[in-house]
Amino acid sequence: MSISEYEEYTCLTWPALETVPYDGWLLRFSGGVTHRSNAVYPLYPSTFELERKLAYCADAYRERGLPTVYKITSAVHPPGLDARLAAEGYEAHENTVVMVRNMDALDTPPSHDVTLESEMTDAWLDAYLTIQPRWAALRETFAVMMRADVGQRTYASAVVDGRIAAVGTLSRSRHAAAVYNMATDPARRGQGMGTSILRALIGQASRIGVRALFLHVGADNDTAIRLYNRAGFAESYRYHYRIAPA
Repeated sequence: MSISEYEEYTCLTWPALETVPYDGWLLRFSGGVTHRSNAVYPLYPSTFELERKLAYCADAYRERGLPTVYKITSAVHPPGLDARLAAEGYEAHENTVVMVRNMDALDTPPSHDVTLESEMTDAWLDAYLTIQPRWAALRETFAVMMRADVGQRTYASAVVDGRIAAVGTLSRSRHAAAVYNMATDPARRGQGMGTSILRALIGQASRIGVRALFLHVGADNDTAIRLYNRAGFAESYRYHYRIAPA
C-alpha cells in the first residue's frame, strides 16, 4: 500500500472523536489524547491557498483549546508544507517509524499464555494506564476512543501472578489492521511478555483474514524496533509532528 493508504487506515483503526474534512486535509480532534488523533492530516491535493488553510486549521484547534499539530510524512500535500511550518516556528516532535509485516510469513505461537477479548475490560484499561500513565488524567476520553467502532478490535493481555503484566491491541478496518497499545510492566520486561502479546495479535490477524498489518513505533525505541523486526516487521516510512509555538 502507499503512504497515503496507510495514513487512511491509521485514521480508521485509531479513530478520533471528531474529524473535519477540509479541502483535502483531515482535521482530527480528541480532547488532546495522543497527537495521532489530534492533528491535521494533509493527505490529499488542495484547491485553496495555503495561507487560508493554515489560518483555518489554527482557528479550529484554538476553538477547541488544543495546540495546532500537523502530521508530516513524505507524501503530504503540498510537498513543501513541512518547510513552511518550520519557517513559521512549528517544532518537530515524535519522529516515528511505520513498520509493516508480510502476512504470508509463518506465525510463531506465543511462549506465554495470552488472553484475547473482543471488548475492552476495566481490568485491561487499568493495566494499560498503570503501565502507561500519560493518559491516566484523561481516562474517560481515552476509554471512549478505545471503545469506538473501528470494524473489529482485539484486546490482548498476559497475566502473571494474578496481575496483568503486558497488553496490546489489534484494530482492524476492512483488509488492514494495526497493532497499538503495546505495553509491558517494567518489572516484567526482558521476560518475553511483549513478544508473546505481539505473536498472539499476529496470529489473530491471520485468523481474521488481515492482508496488511502495520504498527507505529518511536524512531528512538531501539528495543521495540528489534522486537518488531524479529516478528517479521520492516520499516515502510517515517513521520513526525509539527507543533505550533506556544
